[in-house]
Amino acid sequence: MSCDDSQSSKPNGSTFDLSNKGLDSFPRLSPSPNVTELLANFNSLVSLPDDLPIAFPFLRIVDVSGNELTTLPESLVRLESTLETLNVDDNELTRLPDGASDLRRLRVLRARGNRLAALPEGLGARTPDLVELHVDENRLTLLPDSLSSATALHVLEAGDNRLARLPDDLGALKALRVLNVSNNCLVALPDSFRFLSNLEMLDVGSNRIESLPDAFASCCRLRCGFFGVNCLGHVPAWIGCMPRIEELDLSDNRLLGDALPSRFGENLNRLKYFNLAGNQLTVLPDTFALLESLEDLRLGSTIPELERRAFQNGNWLRVFPDGFGHLSKLKHLQADENRIVELPKSFGASLQLLTYVDLAQNTLAALPDSFCDLAGLVSCRLSQNKLSMLPSDFGRLSELRDLYLDNNSLTDLPESFAQLVGLKSLDLFGNRLLRIPLFLAKMTKLTKLDLDGNSFGCNIKDVPSLVCTRRYASLPATHGWRGRSLPEQKPMAIDVTYDSERATSEEEAAELKTQTEILTRALAMSQSLWKSHQIEPGQESRIFETCLSRATQFDDSLLAEEKDVQGSQDCGRDEESDSGVGVVFESGEDWDKEVEHRSPFTVSVATLDQNYLSRPVRRLTREQRAELAIRLHKDQKESIKAAFTEDNEFFFNASLQPSISIKTEASEMPQAPDNDSLDGQFDDCD
Repeated sequence: MSCDDSQSSKPNGSTFDLSNKGLDSFPRLSPSPNVTELLANFNSLVSLPDDLPIAFPFLRIVDVSGNELTTLPESLVRLESTLETLNVDDNELTRLPDGASDLRRLRVLRARGNRLAALPEGLGARTPDLVELHVDENRLTLLPDSLSSATALHVLEAGDNRLARLPDDLGALKALRVLNVSNNCLVALPDSFRFLSNLEMLDVGSNRIESLPDAFASCCRLRCGFFGVNCLGHVPAWIGCMPRIEELDLSDNRLLGDALPSRFGENLNRLKYFNLAGNQLTVLPDTFALLESLEDLRLGSTIPELERRAFQNGNWLRVFPDGFGHLSKLKHLQADENRIVELPKSFGASLQLLTYVDLAQNTLAALPDSFCDLAGLVSCRLSQNKLSMLPSDFGRLSELRDLYLDNNSLTDLPESFAQLVGLKSLDLFGNRLLRIPLFLAKMTKLTKLDLDGNSFGCNIKDVPSLVCTRRYASLPATHGWRGRSLPEQKPMAIDVTYDSERATSEEEAAELKTQTEILTRALAMSQSLWKSHQIEPGQESRIFETCLSRATQFDDSLLAEEKDVQGSQDCGRDEESDSGVGVVFESGEDWDKEVEHRSPFTVSVATLDQNYLSRPVRRLTREQRAELAIRLHKDQKESIKAAFTEDNEFFFNASLQPSISIKTEASEMPQAPDNDSLDGQFDDCD
């Protein structure tokens, strides 16, 4: 909007409001002494007029947040006797005017989300009324020492900067109630820090702090204390003597063994949230059971499941402390990636309010019978333990919606399991189940079901998979948009024939052909198809990904063949999804029918020399793949570690170990072409 277009904007009472007008320049101003508030936030302004204090000499509030300002006029100092609030959040400022420290009536300064490298010298010393300072999300390396003179300061937000230290006299801010210096480069707190006596919220998380002061004057007033993601090797005694604390975070530090104070819990009567995840604690003090108000306890990993690698990020706890069941208000328990071998016998009888339990990646061999008393349990994660059976009354967990039992040793499920008709997610991957549970047909609310990695004696296509159709809701014609309804689950019809040979209908054959084409194209392009459930070496792995990495060098003839193959395979990529086998779209894609299901591929699998697998594999033509498959099969008495599509036409080197293996005899494979060009090409595969 141009300046001329904005001349019609007139002061409304004592407020001149230009908020969200799409302005890229400020309108011409006429003197208006009655204006005390200027609101020009959420525009595209790159500068403010120098005569702003002349036109509005009695401004108390200036809000120009959410613009593209790179500088502020030095003339703002003329408002030194009137300006109380200055909001320049979310701009492109690299500095504040030097005169900003002379605004002696200033009470609130907000400059979050800019590019400030420093604050004006004298800020605090010449602004005695300053109550709130918000300078988080900038590039500050230091706070001015003069800030310690702002004795009226209540809020200091300086997180997400590059601060290497805090002012030495920080403890002089006796009125400070909120201090946030998280996500900086602090390695230590100043000695005067212990004298801060009125803090109610303290966040020093995500720094490099190695120790906390032995004494802290605010420990009796603190309500929220965040010390996570630092380098703390121990915690001082006052951590256990905070009678008003409600949220406490000590996650991702270096707490070893029994690092918590022996009397921890005796004076934490209001604590509701406690995060100890990502440490190396081996034991919790017995007084831990005195946390009678605790609702959320985190003792496990701090890394999201899909980002974890082959190392343990939780603690090293083997058992819960005596009296753990006294935490009667506990609702959320996360204790994954520990070494817990058993649960207290009264676990479920005492923790009646639990709705979320994560005990994955421990060494539990059994669950106590009282576990079935968790009547309000909604989400339960017991993955990667050593469970061989579940309690007979497991079906009493009627509120359960998400259940993860993958990578255990279950051979059967209790009859009461059929009562869990409210389940929406069920993961039984990687167990030892011999039969497909027929009661799955009653679980009509399931939207996620994983039965892979078991020992079912049936064709892989007979293992139930869910078809979840999303369709748009019917709305009146007056609506100009389409709202989506909740997913509708098509009931499963479980008709399983425990026979590896089963006739394939024409419809299934067509679907297999479509999926075969998608798989073939992805393999030729060295794309990853599917990867999940990172598990211990030696166990069955559900990693569906190709190992056809690019060779470092190519023969000229092979490179030419590859280009021809690549060109033919790239044709029509827009017609089908390249997201892999997980989602298959039928011809004539219909956005009202978004169907998602598993691949019904029948595969042949065995082993291949690891020396070969560790080398780059060249991309081959169709005939070369077929011959390689036959030659490897003949040279190895064991079947090769390779996979064939339904018609045994294409070969690829893959880390693929499905739970159901259908062997393919050598006589059924394609005959090798008479092509002398392959002689000696794979002699290093032995």
